[in-house]
Amino acid sequence: MDTRAFYQEELATNLAEQAGLKKRDTRFSVLRGMLTVAVFVLIYFAIVQRLPFLWTLASLLIVVFAWILRFHIKLRSRLEHVDRKLGVIRTELNYLGHDLSALDEGSAFRNEDHPYSTDLDVFGKGSLFQRVNRAKSKGARAKLAEELQYLS
Repeated sequence: MDTRAFYQEELATNLAEQAGLKKRDTRFSVLRGMLTVAVFVLIYFAIVQRLPFLWTLASLLIVVFAWILRFHIKLRSRLEHVDRKLGVIRTELNYLGHDLSALDEGSAFRNEDHPYSTDLDVFGKGSLFQRVNRAKSKGARAKLAEELQYLS
């Protein structure tokens, strides 16, 4: 399997997973909203009608709400993970299509005093840095820039 086909397959798989997770996320949100309204209604009637068993029922619904919230948080975490993964896949597909526009050029690391870094296109548009860098943190990008200058 070639690289493009791999990423396209991953894109399709992750888009399908994302759609399913979004659907479940909507269901959890609606359920949480309904439980919240139900708890407030029960508390209101418990106060107005002076019915102590409604307090028990409201407490039970609060426990159910907390349990559902726990699962919803896990679901949202998974959805965020899939969203980040889709971003990486799209970036790599663009790279394979020779579109480097979304990638950092590393122009901030350009050192005019270095004997070869400007001649060898280590930094800047279409540079080696832009082609190999996938770092997200400043420190990691700086370390890569340092290593590339050392090698050139």
